[in-house]
Amino acid sequence: IGWEPSYARRNHVYTMRPPIEDWIVWREIRFEAEIKKWGWFIDYWMEGGLCRDIFTNDLTTPEHFERLTQPIMYAQAELLAAQEFLGSVPPTIDEHCKNDMENCKPVAIASFEKIVDPETGPQEVDRFVSAIEGKVGLNVIEEEARECVWRELIINGKGNTNTYRDRDGNGPDETQYRFTLEQMHTIQDEIARLRSKYSQGHWLDDGIAQSLVEYLDSYTAENDEEIRNMT
Repeated sequence: IGWEPSYARRNHVYTMRPPIEDWIVWREIRFEAEIKKWGWFIDYWMEGGLCRDIFTNDLTTPEHFERLTQPIMYAQAELLAAQEFLGSVPPTIDEHCKNDMENCKPVAIASFEKIVDPETGPQEVDRFVSAIEGKVGLNVIEEEARECVWRELIINGKGNTNTYRDRDGNGPDETQYRFTLEQMHTIQDEIARLRSKYSQGHWLDDGIAQSLVEYLDSYTAENDEEIRNMT
């Protein structure tokens, strides 16, 4: 599907959930690559745009990095073979982080789950709003109005665009979309890899990295509980 047909159907986004059987087909085809990409995405920003391979986490060349950003054109086996052929390569920063941005290092991170949680939402929003407040060219609403706006958007569902909650009642309940036990362990392994990486060495002095570790710990605990309920 090209960009134009997708854009033309943008009003259908977040309006329904797919049948469970369709979800299972997608899950079995895409799971391994998607969990790898999740960890790769975190590494990319935490390391300021350092070019790494999605599947091995090894350093890679700008040319191979470009291939990785066009997954429709290359099969996973092709990408793995190309990375293996490269051998050892020097560290390289993505050109996007040199030419389009001052740098790719995050100044704040936040958790979607905490943003939509009634108990933690307003405080979580403040985590990243405070990072952009006062920046040239960026206007943010007054601090005293933020919780009200958050409540209207997240709790009361106001606004002029669909969000994830607009799917409720149109398709299976979201609790029916489950991963297998083996897949849950794969998720935990990737979380553990990231936690280990960002909880030692020079990362211990990085406040953003330590915030990330806290989020990873919460994901680990939540997934552990789900795994216990599956066994």
